[in-house]
Amino acid sequence: TAISLNPNLYEAIYNLAILQEHLGDNEEAVENFTKFIDVVPRSHQNYLQKAKEKVNTLNKN
Repeated sequence: TAISLNPNLYEAIYNLAILQEHLGDNEEAVENFTKFIDVVPRSHQNYLQKAKEKVNTLNKN
């Protein structure tokens, strides 16, 4: 996959996490949202905040 070739493709990581969440694979979604948080440029604060909220929500379930 693109992510395996370049793990810093933060947009692909975010989209994968969204897909995993919709498929009910919350554990994998949390893992990829967390990975996204680690690699996303700080200039993308809106996506960063959304990802942090998703991790918190999914960890509660």
